Amino acid sequence: MPRYGADYRTELEEIGYFPGLQPTYYWKWQQPPYPAWVRLTGKVITLTGAGLLSIGVIALALAAWGIIRL
Repeated sequence: MPRYGADYRTELEEIGYFPGLQPTYYWKWQQPPYPAWVRLTGKVITLTGAGLLSIGVIALALAAWGIIRL
């Protein structure tokens, strides 16, 4: 039965079991640090989605309490 301690993992790394995986980038814009427009687009999409989801949850709660009709 294999051991899962740090010393055993170190031994396995030494004999080549866990090779370092380096990410493969196909385009320059994929490499960190990302351009400002990519970060801004991600922020806009995230905040818009969070806002719409929040409005939907509030509307559902208000409809459940009979305050509004959907």
